[in-house]
Amino acid sequence: MAELKLQHIYKVYNKNEPIEVTELMGAETMLYSQIDNQPFITRIHSHSNVKRGQVLTLALDMNKAHFFDNKTKNRIYPK
Repeated sequence: MAELKLQHIYKVYNKNEPIEVTELMGAETMLYSQIDNQPFITRIHSHSNVKRGQVLTLALDMNKAHFFDNKTKNRIYPK
């Protein structure tokens, strides 16, 4: 499992996977999709106006990524 903060996700990465679900959460919208058959959830600003079925282009700043063990939920990177 990986976690990226909102400010570290940019609209540049494209895997041609449509957004499956959008969930308005006040100032943010949660987007649910798949990247390489893996669940992908991200938060964007609610005024971005993303719709279900839309294909987005996102960039991920992997220098800001945190990775977690799925079983223990402990952070495995960075230590």
